[in-house]
Amino acid sequence: MSKNAFARPPRAFGAIVYGGLTVGVLDLLEATIFFGIRNGVKPIRILHSIAAGLVGRERAINGGLKTMLLGIFLHFVIAFIIATVFYIGCLVLPGLIRHPVIWGLLYGVLLGDIAIMLANAATSVLAGSVLYFKLRYG
Repeated sequence: MSKNAFARPPRAFGAIVYGGLTVGVLDLLEATIFFGIRNGVKPIRILHSIAAGLVGRERAINGGLKTMLLGIFLHFVIAFIIATVFYIGCLVLPGLIRHPVIWGLLYGVLLGDIAIMLANAATSVLAGSVLYFKLRYG
């Protein structure tokens, strides 16, 4: 492979499909290993928690196999969106292509931090709203 092979953007379809599959599989593997070992959480529960973002926690847990499959689907939709955004970023900032692994890892860490902040913010807003209505309306 020539030195300039990484100087031009890869084809969109292949980059996004392989990138999305890689992100999706590695992220699910990491969550399953991390939460499974640390907290004893079963993989189906992790997938239910992904589906809970769309259907709510109670419905996701009670949904069984259907909401597990919904969780897988949603997880990979997000993974493909992440890969698409990174691909577009490579078109805008061609320097990302010269060191794709380094920039990809930094991008993943940044997205992870943003996702955690948004999840915490949503939880805080929800908790604050519930507390407000509880205090105001008893």
